[in-house]
Amino acid sequence: MNSFAGDIYLLLVLVFTFRPTETLDDDQCGCMQRPPPSSANLSMSQPITTTTANVNGQAEFHCDVSMKSIYTYKHKVYITDNPIVSWYKHCPNSFTGKAVFFGKSAPEEYINRANQTVHEIQEHSKLRRRRFTLGIFQLNVNDSGDYFCVIMIRTSQGSYGDCGGGTRLEVVDVSSMPTPTSSKPSSSESLRKCFLHLFISFIIMLLGCGALLGFIIWMLVKLRRNGRTQKTESETGRFSME
Repeated sequence: MNSFAGDIYLLLVLVFTFRPTETLDDDQCGCMQRPPPSSANLSMSQPITTTTANVNGQAEFHCDVSMKSIYTYKHKVYITDNPIVSWYKHCPNSFTGKAVFFGKSAPEEYINRANQTVHEIQEHSKLRRRRFTLGIFQLNVNDSGDYFCVIMIRTSQGSYGDCGGGTRLEVVDVSSMPTPTSSKPSSSESLRKCFLHLFISFIIMLLGCGALLGFIIWMLVKLRRNGRTQKTESETGRFSME
């Protein structure tokens, strides 16, 4: 029964606070939640980071919320209900932002693609700390953008809330990225390099043959000179003996 009454209350809040999007300015892309009294000790933190995921992959966003279950305000005691955490894309409100997950359900676009889990981190001295995790599956490039965590708390004094700083998601389509190709030389370039190598080898071979031929000629000339010298010496010795 309490759950049904809470859902009716939440629906009435949405109906009576709705304003047409056309009347909003760009500067209204901000948190529109009513801040709670300091005695409620409400605090929330959302990592202001950028995460990258592939198409058809998945991404997770975290939001930590801590608050008192009982607090006093102006000498009165108030009991807080369980916080309602919603997630919006682009802006942290339902007017200029796009709802991704609201309370316990997702809009039609994210049905079977988004869910939210809650993990109790700490609970003592009437202070509860919880981690809300939004998971989005089967990602596509249109899912890229900033995702904001928005919390709303209902009390007998009224509704309060706060907004996270936003986490950016970049979805990359690996299949559309150009694949690196190895630079293979063309057939004409390979043929040109082959002729160049053959020409250089031919020149080296000619130089080698020329050097060998020069060495042979030098040896023949030297041998011929040595032969003439020996012949001259022998003739000179014979004449001297006579």
